Amino acid sequence: MKTLISILSVLTIVTSVSAQKGKKPVAKAPVTQASAPVPSASTPVVAKTADDKSFHISIWGGYGIATKSDYLKGRETIFSNLTGATNLSVTTKNGGIAGGADFFYGTSFQFGASVGYLQGHDVTRNLSFDSGSGPTAYKVTAKMNYVPILLSVRYFLISGLYVGAGVGIASVMDGAEKSTPSINLANGNAYDVKFTGSATVLQGRLGYDYSVSSNFSIGVAGVFTYVMAELEGGKLKDNQDLVLEKFSNNFLNIAPAVALTLKF
Repeated sequence: MKTLISILSVLTIVTSVSAQKGKKPVAKAPVTQASAPVPSASTPVVAKTADDKSFHISIWGGYGIATKSDYLKGRETIFSNLTGATNLSVTTKNGGIAGGADFFYGTSFQFGASVGYLQGHDVTRNLSFDSGSGPTAYKVTAKMNYVPILLSVRYFLISGLYVGAGVGIASVMDGAEKSTPSINLANGNAYDVKFTGSATVLQGRLGYDYSVSSNFSIGVAGVFTYVMAELEGGKLKDNQDLVLEKFSNNFLNIAPAVALTLKF
């Protein structure tokens, strides 16, 4: 009986070991780590530069240097040939204050309108006449200024550097020539001449704008203005009388200038 129990115990142990060997190991699911979120590339925000602005309002000012006009050349000939005139001297201020305002639309290529002011000439002539009782000194002054209104364009070759052009008309302002004391001509009229008329104006520019901010810039420019004026005024005839006459008055004005511009 003991022998049978021993045999059964051995068989039980063998059977248990065999069962354990027959079992297949259960594969464990791999442990996966949660991947870190990849940061998405956000669309870069591009700040607007000054060149992105479409509307430009500029004011500019400088000092114009003008060539001698047809009018001045003609007056020099008249006064140098006056009969009986002595102690003749001339002070000529040709050119002067130049400035204006520009209104442009566009980015690299811009178009718009311009209005300006140009001093033409300011001449003082001193001379004497001897009427028999001794010489009398006279001062003859002459002034003429212009207000041009233009259709204008400009093109930026590179950032800041531009060329421009304009065409328009100009009104003649303050066109006058008079004597102090009054010179009485042979017909009894006083030597007091008024000039009226208008001019065709051609303008070219070369300049550079430096952007202080996206809405404001400061710049420098060379402004070249050619004025072709048709004037009507008095002409001294035979040193005795003033007669109305139409004549041309052409000149070139060159103005180095500083410009301030608002952009929006």
